[in-house]
Amino acid sequence: MRVRQEFSSFYLPQWTHEIASLLDSEPRDILIHRTYAGSTIIDFEIKDPSPETAAGATNQIRRLSGNEKMLLLYQWWLTNDERMDDFTYDVIDFKAFAQAVSNGDDRQDTEVVQLFAPSQSIDDVEFAPRPDEGGADVQSGFYFDMTTLQITVTVAPADSLHFSILLWAFMVIFALAF
Repeated sequence: MRVRQEFSSFYLPQWTHEIASLLDSEPRDILIHRTYAGSTIIDFEIKDPSPETAAGATNQIRRLSGNEKMLLLYQWWLTNDERMDDFTYDVIDFKAFAQAVSNGDDRQDTEVVQLFAPSQSIDDVEFAPRPDEGGADVQSGFYFDMTTLQITVTVAPADSLHFSILLWAFMVIFALAF
């Protein structure tokens, strides 16, 4: 996560506390790997809640795994969700990564991939102009009677693990959005 704040005035414990509060987590579950100067860049992960922390939780977010919380935070940032208004840091950029490990326990076959990163440039999309409200061409009071979402995913046979991670991420985002 990259935030708009000078590194010299950045106070990591406050940032950690705000992330934990936003996600109804314990600050100890926010693991900081590294911080970088520039604006301020924080490499972090969110641990799964402990059984004691999750037990008796009344908030559904508190029970989510660390990965689900990270995806939820990413979704809130990406969609300018009002919950991000409570976060005092101005987020300039946010990238989510996943670690893919081979079927064996060999850590040398570990690969870290960026989630939701286009593999090629994305073509501009143009929508037809919206007809005037109440015009003769409008059959109903709602412009889009039906909404269709089309997602195309191309996966090479060697990337089946990446596809599984991507599919899981989309399922989590749709479950949380609806």
